[in-house]
Amino acid sequence: MPYRQHAAEARIVHPDDLALLGRAFERSSAQDESDVEREARASRIISYFLAGVRGEDELVTLASQPLGR
Repeated sequence: MPYRQHAAEARIVHPDDLALLGRAFERSSAQDESDVEREARASRIISYFLAGVRGEDELVTLASQPLGR
């Protein structure tokens, strides 16, 4: 699972946090998603989590949107 690798790199190790990230990752998946798109989605979920977003529904919604610049 890409989110686990990204979470480990971000030093997110609490089981409850990993469970939240996993649920958000699974719920936000799209059909016919490429590996690159899946990696990008995992990165977005981690980024939003690190920015303080802790709501699962909000993470799912944000995961499907590209990061703004």
